[in-house]
Amino acid sequence: MLTPIHGTPPTSHSKIHNADWTIELGPDRLLTIHYPDGTIHNTGPPNRRAA
Repeated sequence: MLTPIHGTPPTSHSKIHNADWTIELGPDRLLTIHYPDGTIHNTGPPNRRAA
């Protein structure tokens, strides 16, 4: 499932389309990036504490 991610830097945005990255945003806001070499990167859900 590809979810639009607003505010993605242009370089990263182009890699999503041109380098076959797959981006998933879960219901808990966990962002997962799958790279073509099989690497998976997770950002974890955002911290809900006040700044």
